[in-house]
Amino acid sequence: MAGSQCPERHPKLQEAISQRPFPGFPFVPENRAARRQHLDSLKHMLPVPEPIPEVIEDTIQVEARDGYKIPTKYYRPAAKGEKRPLMVLFHEGGWVMGDVTDEDSNARHFVRDLGIVCLNVEYRLAPEHPFPTGVLDCWDVLKWAAENASQVGADPTKGFMVGGSSAGSNIAAALVHVSIKEQLQPPITGQWLCVPYLLPPEIVPDKYREDYTSMWTNRSDPVLGPLLEGPEDTTAGSFIKTLLKVDIHSPLFSPFAKEWYPPTAETKHKLPKTFFQVAGLDPLRDHALIYKRALEEEWEAPTRLKLYEGYGHMFWTNWPELDRCQDYWKDMIKGIEWLLNA
Repeated sequence: MAGSQCPERHPKLQEAISQRPFPGFPFVPENRAARRQHLDSLKHMLPVPEPIPEVIEDTIQVEARDGYKIPTKYYRPAAKGEKRPLMVLFHEGGWVMGDVTDEDSNARHFVRDLGIVCLNVEYRLAPEHPFPTGVLDCWDVLKWAAENASQVGADPTKGFMVGGSSAGSNIAAALVHVSIKEQLQPPITGQWLCVPYLLPPEIVPDKYREDYTSMWTNRSDPVLGPLLEGPEDTTAGSFIKTLLKVDIHSPLFSPFAKEWYPPTAETKHKLPKTFFQVAGLDPLRDHALIYKRALEEEWEAPTRLKLYEGYGHMFWTNWPELDRCQDYWKDMIKGIEWLLNA
């Protein structure tokens, strides 16, 4: 899939964009309300846009290391029964936007169709709370869940998964490595990485560099393509460096940080099953393709990947009327089901 040519938009996506162009929100806090309004106007087309009788949902407060109370939403089957496997979700939004409502539909979908329990973390956002505050919030909830999951009807020994989209999957991928180093018990058994940001250009390993092209070629992506324009397009992005104040070499930002990569004899074979969903137009496409290859060849971890050629970053939330979104959601459920069958 990697190559020097810019992939073309699928005709169905182009038609949808012509009818309803993407609003184009720069990743700044001032656009949070406009982004929320945009997504709220479309959510009725998502699989489970509103609460349903089959799923009980409520919010708890998990204490962070600095005493902050992290709002964390839980979703569990209404039907009584044994404790269920657990999945912890981290929302998208470029680390500066978004909230738990971004994962509401997915969480309800997972609980209804797979009978699991979900936690959905309202981590603190940059720039008000610079990196790594949000990641540490997610880690604090993950640790709480490992010890206290029974309070929300879950038993992580039956399955303990993490996941999210875009920035959320970046957090999930980093925390899987942290969990191995910290010997989290029970261990994480699966991760769902959807259109993830994983690999800043500055730290791409030499063996993968020729396959790392999408950050420059995929300018036709309607959501992230505009961010590739300008003098910062050969770096991790000006907003990552100036707004988030991220250390791109941090082990809390990339699974390719030197603390994690290359894998050692102690870490090989310890990474969980990983399910990827990847958009072919996405500038982040090669992040996922390269990490999949590294997981299989170097960590020797099982993976599965679904690729949506001709479609861009977060296409299912911005153009949910597309037929391809139905395929995406079906693949998502099948992928999480595969993670459960560890």
